Amino acid sequence: PSFAASKSISILVGPDRSRYTAHKELLVRKCPCFANCLVSGMKEELDDEIAFPDDTCIAFDLFFLWIYSGEVPQVDTHEQVPPAMEAWMLADKFRM
Repeated sequence: PSFAASKSISILVGPDRSRYTAHKELLVRKCPCFANCLVSGMKEELDDEIAFPDDTCIAFDLFFLWIYSGEVPQVDTHEQVPPAMEAWMLADKFRM
């Protein structure tokens, strides 16, 4: 699907508040957590911004790769296991 006309939101990740930009429509469609806070009149909807200070950028990198591509990144090495587990726990946190 095309998201050219979809509104973007900012997602601030980690204690340093690294900024990610994502398509609101995609997040609402794929993730109950985002749907709850982005279409219900909550502060996050009004500000077009959500903060996740306790999560990591590597988890969000993998999470967004999955959300946008529909594919779970392959884990080929031992070093890739911890980030993959973080992304999996993030998806669980978001009830996906």
